[in-house]
Amino acid sequence: KYRRNQRKASEIWTRPRVRQAPITLGIIVFCSLVAAFSQFGRPTSPITQAFTFNKLEPTEGEPEHKFYDHGLDGIKQGEIWRLWTPMFLHLGTWHLILNMLALFQLGLLIEARKGALWMLGFMLAVGVLSNAAQYAFPDWFNLQTLLGEREKQENVLHRSSHHFANTD
Repeated sequence: KYRRNQRKASEIWTRPRVRQAPITLGIIVFCSLVAAFSQFGRPTSPITQAFTFNKLEPTEGEPEHKFYDHGLDGIKQGEIWRLWTPMFLHLGTWHLILNMLALFQLGLLIEARKGALWMLGFMLAVGVLSNAAQYAFPDWFNLQTLLGEREKQENVLHRSSHHFANTD
């Protein structure tokens, strides 16, 4: 009876193995490839164009950072992959590294305990919800707005334009 009730600590405190999380590892590899081939979300990249939630087209005669937003036209026309693909875009090295570290830590635990199919469903559900929220409420998810950077930049631009207007 004593031996039957006894348990080894290594059985209780085991950490999931990497091979138990194929979905998590697949997403990490895929995100890394998307980042590399899209040049970390460069707007003119065909991958970035295909992976954004809303269709963007470069505006004629404007610098490459100006784009015409087609809204949800792409999704309405059957491009339903746009509901999920923005979660694979990363706009910088640190953005990619930190997100993939978090995904590795959490995804490994979740997938090992719940299974690959559950993890895939969870990622798809969270992807649609977060991408739709970011589209619907862009200022809520804009770090510059949250930190007040936009107002600081506008004040600097306003002061400098006012200064140039008064020097005539």
